[in-house]
Amino acid sequence: FNGWDKSYSNVTSNITIRATYREARNCVVTFKDYNGITLGTATVKEGGNATAPVTPSRDGYTFKSWSSSLNNVTGDKTVTAQYTINSANNIFDIAYKVNGNNVTVTLSLAGNVCLAGFEGTLSFEGMTLTTATAKSSNLTCNKNGNSVKMTYSNATNVTRGEVVLEVTLTKSADNGKATLNLTDCFDQNFATVSYKVIGQNIKLK
Repeated sequence: FNGWDKSYSNVTSNITIRATYREARNCVVTFKDYNGITLGTATVKEGGNATAPVTPSRDGYTFKSWSSSLNNVTGDKTVTAQYTINSANNIFDIAYKVNGNNVTVTLSLAGNVCLAGFEGTLSFEGMTLTTATAKSSNLTCNKNGNSVKMTYSNATNVTRGEVVLEVTLTKSADNGKATLNLTDCFDQNFATVSYKVIGQNIKLK
C-alpha cells in the first residue's frame, strides 16, 4: 500500500479516493549472535515474516528471543540473539601455577558471564592472599584480607572479551577453596542478576 491518490482532509463535496500500490521490495534480515558473529540471513518480501535460519546457543545461557520482531518486515534490519542466564550452570574454571608454597591463580570470566559490567568478590579458604592484580582494562580490584573486591565497567562498549584477575596465594593448608560471588551483573540483554559460584578445590603439591 502506497497511500491514497488524493487528499481527504477538508472535504466539501462527494469524492472518490483510490488506493495506490507499489511492488513490494525484497528485505534482508541479518541474524547476529551476542558476540557479533553473523548466524545467517533471510530474504523476505516487504511486509512478510522472516524465519530465523538457526536457533542459537550459548554456554551458561538459554536463548530467549531476537532483539526485534521478525513479523511485518518493512526494510533491511539486523536482529541480535537475546539470552537469559542459567545461574546454576555458571561454573568458572580457576587455573593455578605452583611454585613452592606460593600459587598464582588466574581467574577467567570469558564465556559464562555477561561482561558489560559486574561487581563481585573472590575469597579463599586454606590459603593466604598476598597480592591481587587486574590483568584486563576496565577491571579494578582491591584486596581486603583474604578476598579481593572486583569491579568491571565497560558500559560504553559491550563487546565481550576475556576478563582476567591474577592473585598470588601462600599455602596455609593442604587444600584450598575459592569462592566467587558476583553480586551485580549487567548486560544489555537482561536485568541485574545475582548468583554465587564455588570454585574447584585447589590442592598445593
